[in-house]
Amino acid sequence: NSSRIRMRGDGLPGVAADYLHGRREVTLASMTNILVDEEALPFFNEARIHDRRAETLFDGPLVVVQKAPPASLGRIRTAVVQSGAVFNTSLYGYSARAQDNGLLVRYLSLVISSKIALWQVLITSGEFGFERDTIEKATIDRLFIPTVESLSDDDRGEVHRLFQLVQDGARDAWDEVDRWCASIYHLRERDLQVVMD
Repeated sequence: NSSRIRMRGDGLPGVAADYLHGRREVTLASMTNILVDEEALPFFNEARIHDRRAETLFDGPLVVVQKAPPASLGRIRTAVVQSGAVFNTSLYGYSARAQDNGLLVRYLSLVISSKIALWQVLITSGEFGFERDTIEKATIDRLFIPTVESLSDDDRGEVHRLFQLVQDGARDAWDEVDRWCASIYHLRERDLQVVMD
């Protein structure tokens, strides 16, 4: 209903979406694991969308971030879609097409889902927390995240190991992620406890 009718368009609200047909569509329901099962994703087939977006935005590997994470989760929900996918307004997407080695998306997914990232959002966002459950994309964009280039070889190995633990649903996997994230932020055990509290 909020889509405009373009002066040089076809007289209908929004724009034709056929350029996105043939791509899979990631949804909140498909984010049950940190690595999305792409074969289970439906194909996008909507006739129209609100506005045209660059196709490269949907290219994989892709990190998708839930805009309004459930409070019971206690962390921001993310997932990796290795081959890319279309996503809707309840998700934010970050394509790592230019750095297609799998490390960057796994790293971002772990760090953004950590308690440390949630803590950053809670102390910096004027929209999320006490009154609202929606995290603005600009808040995610402003998160302080150490660069992948700053990681040691051991830490790069930890990204893959921890991602696999979370993907496998290993007990205490997220606690390990939080402790590891604290180490790359150079936080002490006491600092991590403050974040957890």
